[in-house]
Amino acid sequence: MVMWSPRLLLSTPSHLSFPRMSFASCFPAASQADAAKRELLRQIYDKYEGWVKVGGPNSLTEGTNPEPREFTVSVVFVMSKETAPPEGELVGDILYVAVPEGYRNIVLKTKAMLCLVRHFDFEFLLKADDDSFVCLTRIASMLHDLDPEISGKVYAGVPTACNQSTNPDYWNGRVMKNPDHRWFDSKYVQHTLGGLDCFPAYMQGAFYILAQPLVEHLYRGHEHLECFTNEDVTIGSWLMGVDREMVEMYNLHTSHLWDCLCARTQITVKTRRKQMFFHNCKGLSQLKLCGTRLLRPGVGC
Repeated sequence: MVMWSPRLLLSTPSHLSFPRMSFASCFPAASQADAAKRELLRQIYDKYEGWVKVGGPNSLTEGTNPEPREFTVSVVFVMSKETAPPEGELVGDILYVAVPEGYRNIVLKTKAMLCLVRHFDFEFLLKADDDSFVCLTRIASMLHDLDPEISGKVYAGVPTACNQSTNPDYWNGRVMKNPDHRWFDSKYVQHTLGGLDCFPAYMQGAFYILAQPLVEHLYRGHEHLECFTNEDVTIGSWLMGVDREMVEMYNLHTSHLWDCLCARTQITVKTRRKQMFFHNCKGLSQLKLCGTRLLRPGVGC
């Protein structure tokens, strides 16, 4: 999804004519075979009718910034195309990139996604898996409340690192050294000479936000960036040593990453209203149900 705002823009060089927006958000996991899911996601986000509003006396969210602010909304899917140019080819709401299809290539798609800085002038890049349901109004409210001093270096999401008190288990954030383990990353182990026990802090890949200056920085050096097996670990590794501000939306315990809470009948409306995004909504029926429950007048999603 891409959220546009004519009021809150970064400056654009005079020789460029990029569309201007506040949020640029996309689904890198999109594939040619997922036409039905893409169409459903289009229908879901069309319910925003092109914009979201936060702040002000009639705000439906619990933000602290009283100033009203409006954003307009669109959707971008990142898809593979062998003949796509190095900087990608934007056709409607699809960004074609020269990356092979397949789940194992999502990290390559995510790297290619950085070329959005050559197609749009935006403030924040929002990356979501295609089984994530994102409440755009709540995301906008959170970002609206941030200190302007850090808005240009935001890396927001569900942080993952070793030894956090909220980690569900000991292995969260740790480098797996056993080649038979599901999350063993041979490229990372080789790249670090097997000398690290913990990954650099990173945000879970289900949903995260990057400020435009971070995306610009990564894109400028993208030819020299190594892609590891795991996409979210890769992003965190790239940003290690960069002046970024990690903004915690939830921790691993409170994020309910694998529950798709918006589709569960036993979850209260109050609980659903606290979440900014929901993940692991694999089936089309789950995504439809989330849209029906949350994108209604007065809900503030």
